[in-house]
Amino acid sequence: MEAQDNIDRELKLCREAFAAHPEAKWGWCLHHTIRVEPIVEAPIENRIQYILKAKPFRELATRLYNMRPVRVELPAELLTSPGYALQEMRAGLAVRSYDSARYARSEAKQKVDMAEGGDMRTWQTAMDAYLEADALVGAKLEARTATRDIFSQAWVNFYDLVSAHEAELDRLHAADWPANTWFGGTIFTANTI
Repeated sequence: MEAQDNIDRELKLCREAFAAHPEAKWGWCLHHTIRVEPIVEAPIENRIQYILKAKPFRELATRLYNMRPVRVELPAELLTSPGYALQEMRAGLAVRSYDSARYARSEAKQKVDMAEGGDMRTWQTAMDAYLEADALVGAKLEARTATRDIFSQAWVNFYDLVSAHEAELDRLHAADWPANTWFGGTIFTANTI
């Protein structure tokens, strides 16, 4: 029960911290292996829900404890980096466009299934629409893959940029969230994993 109480407390404090700074575009320890990054899972509640559903129970309190909005001014180089811009792009058009195409294909497939065994002309019209939707999914997948590849390289560059500013980020992180448990590669100690 004590572990659940800790999780509940940290969840409340995490939500309160982000609610107090709804304009925050960056967060500390949104993921446990990178100290600072842009918030792309907006609203931040999406990231919180993912953590609660997908991460091990023993990690929840530590993750929520460390996840806070950035309230200080970060190095300008981070704010203007291609990795930041591509983070927003990744969460944007290419992914949504692909997801929309998959949804349209699924609807077209349902129409084919409903027309099965009925009028041949109706079935053929539905099948033509499905094949067109399927081709669109393929094209959108290629676009999403290309975006992902560009994003992956930009993210590597961004990660290197964060590492290059490690000393400055140590100072800023300590000023903004002094009680954090970050120690140069993760928020977890041997005791919490």
